Amino acid sequence: MSKYLYYCTFCNDFYKKETNTPMNVPICARCNTHMRLTGISPEDWENRTEEEKNKIKRFYKQEMMKPNSIMYDQLFNEVKTLSHDVHTMYNVLVFFIVLTIIGIVLWFLIALS
Repeated sequence: MSKYLYYCTFCNDFYKKETNTPMNVPICARCNTHMRLTGISPEDWENRTEEEKNKIKRFYKQEMMKPNSIMYDQLFNEVKTLSHDVHTMYNVLVFFIVLTIIGIVLWFLIALS
C-alpha cells in the first residue's frame, strides 16, 4: 500500500491516506465525504513551507467553487432534475383543477335543465 495526499472539499484540508491505488478514494474522517486526489506526494507536502501550503489550500478551495468543478455539476444536475419534477407536478395539478372546474360546470348545467 502507498500513501497519497487527498483534499477534503468540505473541511478544506489535506490528509495523507494509505490506499492500494490512488483512485481508491477514501472517506474523510471528519465530515464523512469522499476526498479528492491532489497529485501531490505526501513527502513533497511535508517539505513545503506553511505559506506554500496555505497558497495551495486557497487554490483548491477556489477550484471547488468554480462552475466547472465536479461538485457544482452534480448539484446543478440535481437541481435541474428537481425543477423538472416540480414542473411536471404543477402541470398535473393544473390539469386536475381544469377537469374539476369543467365537471362542476357540467353538473350545474345538467342540474338546471
